[in-house]
Amino acid sequence: MKRSLKITYVTPVLFGQTLFAHARINLARAFIDRGFEFQFIAPNTPKASEILSQKGISHRLYDWLEFPGVSTFSKSRGAVRELRNSITEYIPDIIISELRITSRKMSSLIGSMRGKKIVWMIDDRSPPVMEGLLGKLQLSHYDFLVPKIVSNASGIIVQNSQHQDFMKNRFNCHFPDFINCGGGVDVGRFSPEGKQFEASEPVIVYAGSLVRERGILDLFEACKHAIDNDFKLKLITMGKGPLSPELEAMSSEFDWLEHKGLVTDQEYCDSLNVADIGVVPHPDKLAWRICSPLKMKEYAASGLVVIATDLPSHRDLGERDWLRLIDPGNFVSEFYNTIKEIAESRSISELSESAIRDSVDFSWNKETEEIHNWIMSKVRI
Repeated sequence: MKRSLKITYVTPVLFGQTLFAHARINLARAFIDRGFEFQFIAPNTPKASEILSQKGISHRLYDWLEFPGVSTFSKSRGAVRELRNSITEYIPDIIISELRITSRKMSSLIGSMRGKKIVWMIDDRSPPVMEGLLGKLQLSHYDFLVPKIVSNASGIIVQNSQHQDFMKNRFNCHFPDFINCGGGVDVGRFSPEGKQFEASEPVIVYAGSLVRERGILDLFEACKHAIDNDFKLKLITMGKGPLSPELEAMSSEFDWLEHKGLVTDQEYCDSLNVADIGVVPHPDKLAWRICSPLKMKEYAASGLVVIATDLPSHRDLGERDWLRLIDPGNFVSEFYNTIKEIAESRSISELSESAIRDSVDFSWNKETEEIHNWIMSKVRI
């Protein structure tokens, strides 16, 4: 009888405090459902153990300093320390470490265990997103780190082919195998039954990190432009980030804007279920050209018509009748024309049903097939 393969996944994600926890949890569950043993090594937060235990995911948590400028370094040190401790009692077949927390010390530690035939994969979610001084510092660290460690790994997980091309063009170094995994959707989270579209006043939703770099203020201006042209709508914004206070203040001034801030999982799903249109207003910037269209998939699973900027990563979903791609350089006017076209559509219910049907293609089981197949080609049981 074949034994279960063991995966240890090292992450800086703060379970219970971040918007990105679901992606890691769903990736873990996809492999657990395939019969793998899966363990997280993650930062210690007040809710991390409770959340991961409820999901049936083994975990080891490390302490770190939550202090501006040193938190990433502190997480990296804590992760190496906890990984070293865990190996004494739990020797995995595969170690997956997120690039932003991986260090040369971690690379050396994993290298010292090669006699145990451990396969090491690096997971690069994306290059730094933020602009300004912080973004430049993050990108400098990224440029320093990649050529120092990736050649020691057996494989590197990227979002898509655009992400792969970006890395090959940016770095003159030896790369291991590239494995694509853009992220999937836990369709069961959403319950879009009985959605109704109010053509006279559509509900538009934005959910995600609340930073200027994601084009949120462009979305606000586009909605204001529509209102000024006597097109009634409601905009709901959700998420966490430095723009939250500004959006909260604007919601007091404009009755068509409702800012919910950071919400619970149930509140998030409920808000999507009452919305009609989901928007991804990302500008034409590097990070968005190569990112995963994960939010668009979640909108589809909720039965929303989706408006997104016309970027290579967004085109990865292919032509869909419920998806509208608009020019990021002319966002305000194209957004107005697009929501008018959607509102006047007599087939909105069919578009919603089509989005729900298509979301089955975005499941985590399907999105992790390439990783699974690659692992099975490298590990002998």
